[in-house]
Amino acid sequence: MGNNLVHRDNLQADTITGYLRAAHGALRYLQNNRHIDILDPNNAGKSKNFHPILAQQLADRRKYNQPKPKKLPFTLEMFHALFKLLQLQPENSFFSREHCVYDWMRLGLFTGFRVSEYGQNKLRRGEKFRTLPSTPDVPSAQRGKPVAFIITDFVFYDCDHRQVPYRDVWTSLLQGKLRLLEITWRYDKSPTNFSVRKFFVTRDPIFCPVSAAASIIHRAILLGVPPDEPIGVWSTNGSTYRFVKDKDVAFVLRVSVLAAFPDPDHFMRQHISQVVPHSNRVTAAVCLKQGGVSNDDIAFRLRWSPMSVPTYLRDCFTAVGDMLQKTLYGAMALSFN
Repeated sequence: MGNNLVHRDNLQADTITGYLRAAHGALRYLQNNRHIDILDPNNAGKSKNFHPILAQQLADRRKYNQPKPKKLPFTLEMFHALFKLLQLQPENSFFSREHCVYDWMRLGLFTGFRVSEYGQNKLRRGEKFRTLPSTPDVPSAQRGKPVAFIITDFVFYDCDHRQVPYRDVWTSLLQGKLRLLEITWRYDKSPTNFSVRKFFVTRDPIFCPVSAAASIIHRAILLGVPPDEPIGVWSTNGSTYRFVKDKDVAFVLRVSVLAAFPDPDHFMRQHISQVVPHSNRVTAAVCLKQGGVSNDDIAFRLRWSPMSVPTYLRDCFTAVGDMLQKTLYGAMALSFN
């Protein structure tokens, strides 16, 4: 806990309060439940009030704290710019970091992915990728499995409602036979494990969830990713693969902003740090809301608590673009029917 506080001057008051309460509990345990001076001596036996000196500092932190910058949604120009950049790359660009992130970005607009669901972040020492704990609380069949998606979490169906084998997914896409993608979230921050959502093909060259998912699966198969490893991978040589990380996503997002908005005085350039991996959740929520979807339906679609939806529906200077909004809303609306 102490290491997490070193050299951090931007902690919110509630975070500091949590650390103080944890430290107070630990000290009381270590000192046989003796009174600790961080609490108000006049109320120590009645409540959890902090000592007046600490209480005043926390109150000032809450009163004068500067809010964190809002996350900006993706724009249509960003996707078009990245699409053009990929076309200019060599033939093996399909395996590149840019193409990998591009696929997860465009699929994430429909799903509201968190980066940990497809990429790797906060790896522990010696970890190749994040895994579920091997404890009795986790079902035996899931222990040690990746936190991020594996190939069996994606299921494809053709126009005849027949499941398509993974080896045939790419060919079926090129032949126009794929119709439906079903994704299972084994574990995430939502209250329900093993949530399933369905996404229909749109035929849009960029904004099609089925096409994006087929590209992701095809890349993983070509790179020889085992069925028990995450499918969020890319390669520099077309053979050995790397797992996509949060820093890879951030890098590609900034590249797309620079390519889409060459003017350094443009709003998006001046606020480029606010375009982050989590922006796809903001974009998905904004597109659905602009399409007339209720907060409850947005919560279901993106696997949130209804109480958290308003925090994503922020007023942004940038518009997601009518074409992007209509395409995403149309594809998502199909899934409700």
